[in-house]
Amino acid sequence: RNSLNMLLHFNQNVFDNYNETGYINLDDEQTVYRISNRSTQTDGHSLNPSMNLTYTHRGKKPGETLRIIAGANFSENENNRLFYQEFLNPDETPTGNDSTQRQENLSKNTGVNVRVNYDKLLNNKTTSISTGGWYTMTTSDVLLDFLLLVKTGNSFIKNNGLSNDFRFRQSVGNVRFSARQIISEGFTVTAGINAEQTNISFDLYSQARQADNRYVSWLPFARINRYWEEKLNL
Repeated sequence: RNSLNMLLHFNQNVFDNYNETGYINLDDEQTVYRISNRSTQTDGHSLNPSMNLTYTHRGKKPGETLRIIAGANFSENENNRLFYQEFLNPDETPTGNDSTQRQENLSKNTGVNVRVNYDKLLNNKTTSISTGGWYTMTTSDVLLDFLLLVKTGNSFIKNNGLSNDFRFRQSVGNVRFSARQIISEGFTVTAGINAEQTNISFDLYSQARQADNRYVSWLPFARINRYWEEKLNL
């Protein structure tokens, strides 16, 4: 009457890419008027561990079941990109104009969730109840630095307008209860209520700002079902 299932999963990726592209622009007379070379190097990694756990209990009497499902996951992604573009004259001599940029992107995501369901058939054999709830929470941390090479000092200067640093967190909790009554063969009535609360938090570290919000949603429901010989349903 009891069962337990657990799943562990881990995935990782490491990459290092280099790409070089040459551009040649021609006018209407097919004469070269601009040349540029662009190179991009990208390296980084990603890893994603996760865990899921399921427990199920079935009571001695038919119609009674307790099920608990829990899980947790984490992911980390790092992506560093170096971008260089050089502009040349039609004779392929340097014009002195070039651009070197660097982007460093690091994001971390965490999530946990748990769900509980309980169903039971009462002793009268015509009334059953179902209750339970679930909770989930996710957090995302994102750091993006955009840097531009300044030749005079041969150093990278951070561009605050294109950079970002923030954390987003959201949690949602839910509880529910319902009852189902068999009036006669093929005739049932179900009623219940569902409540859900959501919390949201947004921290903009780069701008020293924070935004929060929370709200509760209620959903009462009722259903009447009538079927005849499993062919016609109302």
